[in-house]
Amino acid sequence: MLVLLLLAMVPPAWSLPTGEQVLRHVREARSGIRDYTVDVSIHVEMEGVRVPDATIRVFHKAPDKTKLEPLKGFVILPKGAILPGDPFASLGQHFTAEVLGTSRVAGRPTYRLKLTPKGEGPTHPVYAHVDRERWNVLQMTSATPGGDAITVEMTYQRVRGRFWLPSRTVARFRLPDIDAPSNAPGDDSGFRMAGQRGTVTATFRNYKVNTGLADSLFREDAQARQDRQRRH
Repeated sequence: MLVLLLLAMVPPAWSLPTGEQVLRHVREARSGIRDYTVDVSIHVEMEGVRVPDATIRVFHKAPDKTKLEPLKGFVILPKGAILPGDPFASLGQHFTAEVLGTSRVAGRPTYRLKLTPKGEGPTHPVYAHVDRERWNVLQMTSATPGGDAITVEMTYQRVRGRFWLPSRTVARFRLPDIDAPSNAPGDDSGFRMAGQRGTVTATFRNYKVNTGLADSLFREDAQARQDRQRRH
């Protein structure tokens, strides 16, 4: 009798949703967001490097228009260190998802997903934890060329009583090792820079959702385009 009771309490493997179903829930949870504006404060900690804090304003319009406007400071970040726009809405287009099981992140129940990039060539899977009730991505881990995996942890705030949007993201990474040449005349030895470890913390404030952002906001003016082309 005890064995039967225990079996009844443990959900069978076939009760898990498919990866495709989880990604559909993630997409649908944000389907009511037509556009948003938010201020993002960025704090970087890196071994041996001092990086001033910076603030940017993010404009996003569904499905794929995003503009970043510097408000304070300037910072170059590793890819994936912050996640502006709506990076999770199109996961199903670029990845094949497999549900590996269940877990908990920051006290929230999650599904553990393995996301395999679609397409040809060498690829590295991305591992994600998705909230089983709110359908937010709480954690993602992906490989970086030559460095350690970058892990991004996300916490959320409820906006307008309906939408769960990021309140804070913390990205942990290690930059790849770099062989740098010596600048001394006649010295061909060079030196090796060990990849620094770092953390990027982004704090999101002052959300404005569904204000009707115009398409013109995301168009690059002709003079700016010419200037960019001359620089390259």
